[in-house]
Amino acid sequence: MASVAEQQQLKKEQLLASLGQLLAGQSLDIQAAAILAVGNLNVLTCATLMEREVDVRRAAVMQLVQQATAAAGLLSAKEYIMQPLPRMPRRTSDRASSSMTQPRHARTFDGIEEMPGFVNKVNEFVHRLPEGPKKYNKLVYRATATQGEPEVMLNGAADESYVQACLIRAVEGVSEVAADLGIGTEYIDGGSGRSASFTDMLVRKCGTSVYADASRLVLGVFEVKGSWQLKLDGNMSLQAALADENLGPSVAKVIQQAYGDAVMDEAPLLLVSNWHTTFLFSRRLDDVRNKTLQVSQWAWDSTDVPPLGAFLYVLHRAHQLWHNDAKQQLPRAGVPVTPRSGYEVQLGSRQVQLGTHFDCSSMCLSSSSNRRVFKGLVDGSPAALKTFNVKDHYAMSAFVAEASAYVMLRAKWGVCMPKLLALGRLPHSGVPVLALSLGEPLSTQLLKQHGTAAKACLKGLHKAGFAHGDVRASNFLLIDGKVVVCDLETCCAADEQACDQDLDRLDCLLNSSS
Repeated sequence: MASVAEQQQLKKEQLLASLGQLLAGQSLDIQAAAILAVGNLNVLTCATLMEREVDVRRAAVMQLVQQATAAAGLLSAKEYIMQPLPRMPRRTSDRASSSMTQPRHARTFDGIEEMPGFVNKVNEFVHRLPEGPKKYNKLVYRATATQGEPEVMLNGAADESYVQACLIRAVEGVSEVAADLGIGTEYIDGGSGRSASFTDMLVRKCGTSVYADASRLVLGVFEVKGSWQLKLDGNMSLQAALADENLGPSVAKVIQQAYGDAVMDEAPLLLVSNWHTTFLFSRRLDDVRNKTLQVSQWAWDSTDVPPLGAFLYVLHRAHQLWHNDAKQQLPRAGVPVTPRSGYEVQLGSRQVQLGTHFDCSSMCLSSSSNRRVFKGLVDGSPAALKTFNVKDHYAMSAFVAEASAYVMLRAKWGVCMPKLLALGRLPHSGVPVLALSLGEPLSTQLLKQHGTAAKACLKGLHKAGFAHGDVRASNFLLIDGKVVVCDLETCCAADEQACDQDLDRLDCLLNSSS
């Protein structure tokens, strides 16, 4: 028969096993585990029996949590943030990337200066992080990694999307730590209309973003490049790279792209990374007309700053900027516009140059992964600004198709289609834009009320030699009491079959039960 000591030891082992199952989501009986653990701890001196029971239970739970989590290899916030990041295999093939920095747009900043005290501020911030409790899983980049084996990246082709995926994996946990510390900002990918620009990732105020406030929550834009696009490593400063006659032009284009996105989103912070090297840029808040950027010292290979610590510090800084209303100090319209000669659009043999002033408000009317429609101004008058992702080949093809349709159908502006107010690229970001007269999209129910006008609108387009190709309720607008059809990027030659398909689709909408 087991002795009392052996029975107590067995009970402790059973309790630890039970708590391990609890932490793994296999049990919900934490109260039972705490009560049973009370008998294995020294009785605390308390003023009352109730206080004694509460303290003993709390001590029992904390002891079991610490023992079980230590065995499971979980990390405290400080331990998690101090993790080193592995090196990513550099791509050796010479194939072209489908997503390259666009060199054709003069999105200029005035200059770059050093960000004062960045390294010390990050290290001081990390030093103050809590040592417990241990609740964060260790970052592992290879499922087959064994204990004691160096962590390595999956050996894939280092496309930009691959670099972005690895960065998202790294900052997911940083956002979790930030939330636990009461920091109200997060890292998130830039898709699904979360931003006015088409940047890769974002630093955002935590909260649900809807189309109408696509850029309201954005505090930082995050541009991701492969090492073949941003050919930097931890041994070269940004200033040295910009001064290098071979590296300088390509590095400057990356910063220009990030700067244009930051202006578009009225974001005070910019991040640029190729995984091996990351830089934080800060816009000047004292004068939006000052286009000088401050840049941090920050690289994976440097031992001066823990990379995850720097990412967490950026969220902390963004959180402070939000509470200081930094976005209110960075209106897009207040930034000096890059000379208009930098923005041109090629439409066949015809070049259309931007000759008007655009201003996007934060009101996003509709959004997809590669298109956005904003309520904005053209020379001070309300307009719908339809923007296209300059890095997406399908979006650019759609832009050229729709712009060409408007150029060739001038006689139909305001008759069966919106008026084209301007055509070009947005200042600062270089994003292609169609500025159209502003209208109200029709619901299916409203379309039924205006069925005769909608059919006449389509027939007018057909008579001009074009079929629409994508007839749906949301592609009809009500402008000054007149029904017009929009989204002409799918227009095609108006043969009999294409025209019949347009009208058949409209009849289906008008006769639907919804």
